[in-house]
Amino acid sequence: MRFRYHIPRSACADFPQNKFPVSAYATLIDDISTWSIIGDRANKSMRSGVSTHLSVHLGQGGLEGIGRNPGDAVDFEVDVIRIGRTMGFAHVNVHDVKSGATICTGRHAKFLPMGALFETLFSENVLPLTKAYARYLEKNVDPPLTANEVENLHDVVKFSNVSTSNESAEIKVKAHHCNPMGS
Repeated sequence: MRFRYHIPRSACADFPQNKFPVSAYATLIDDISTWSIIGDRANKSMRSGVSTHLSVHLGQGGLEGIGRNPGDAVDFEVDVIRIGRTMGFAHVNVHDVKSGATICTGRHAKFLPMGALFETLFSENVLPLTKAYARYLEKNVDPPLTANEVENLHDVVKFSNVSTSNESAEIKVKAHHCNPMGS
């Protein structure tokens, strides 16, 4: 998976020199590699698992402060290295769009077994029933959720500029799904 991220001003406001913190890259690498592992074809039951190892290493661009300013555009490239019965592994490269400099790289390992209940509820044959029950529960929330409050992933994440080979696209998350820092 590959996508472009534009660093929002609000994500830099509370940090020294208004720079995007390196720890934010670690958070993004964690989230992005997890979604890549969930979406990988080899992960048939879409297990998210539990992180057993996450490392982020600054590249030369990151050491020079490239890709840390509001408005900077960076590309994330995720490779799911392997999905096994119990473990999943991903590698992430983050590059500055203008210079091509490597800002950081990350490695993520996840323990995938989610237990018998998860494996059953999200198995190919039972998943339609799980979804139907979730919709039933949404209707019985006090107060009931409106159709506008219930969104699926395709509504939350908008893909644009999809390449002809379907290997890359831009993702634009709606503002109301951002964290308190705006990213």
